[in-house]
Amino acid sequence: MSKRDEGLTVRIGNRCRHAGEKYPGKLVWHMFLDASDYSYAIRKVTFRFHDSFDTASFDSTKTNSDGLFVSCGLLVDKPKKETKKNRDAFDFESKRLNELARFAGICQVGVEVHFDSGLVDSPTNPMIFDFDACFSKKEHAVECKWQKVTVRAKPAKLIEGSFQVRVLSLAGKTMLTIPDVDASWQSEQVLELLSKECKLENKDECYQLACSNHAVHGCLGEAFVPIGGLSDSPMDLHALVT
Repeated sequence: MSKRDEGLTVRIGNRCRHAGEKYPGKLVWHMFLDASDYSYAIRKVTFRFHDSFDTASFDSTKTNSDGLFVSCGLLVDKPKKETKKNRDAFDFESKRLNELARFAGICQVGVEVHFDSGLVDSPTNPMIFDFDACFSKKEHAVECKWQKVTVRAKPAKLIEGSFQVRVLSLAGKTMLTIPDVDASWQSEQVLELLSKECKLENKDECYQLACSNHAVHGCLGEAFVPIGGLSDSPMDLHALVT
């Protein structure tokens, strides 16, 4: 199994519904981004709207109950469809009008995906995608795959069973090895063992744990491990003296 997931596919779209009697002739709509199992690797999604809207941009920093990054709701005029004409194979003007009707009500939205640099290798951060929001149907979405984006770590809570933990100094020296833990282990348990194994001379100093540029608090399940799991190597934590 590869230790990295090459390429990242996200689903970007918008949803619309009638705004109700309070706003006749209007639709309320919002943007969404679905990163599936990799939403944890995204720090935030910024949606940038056209100047015609009161809201210039919106930052979504966490997913909703459906696992989606969503924008605020915005009002837009309900699209007016062009009158369709009877056409035959040679009626190019009718074809043009029908095409206009099919794409009635489109607005471009800039979507910026800000990755967690400790978990993702990306040629640029954020990655930017220009999306054409469509207001002529309830939902419109496209899939976008970035081949050069590599997700290299995932939360340890996704690993079943036990694994080994290794605590390293910033210089790379092994300070402590715990052969058999699981995702429910608390960081305080690791710190207690570390303090016994490598005592600090200054009583005012203490250890903190970090993993993939993140401070580790609570259970080890919130720390990160390689995408391929821990079959070839232990979970590596770094000990910081503060």
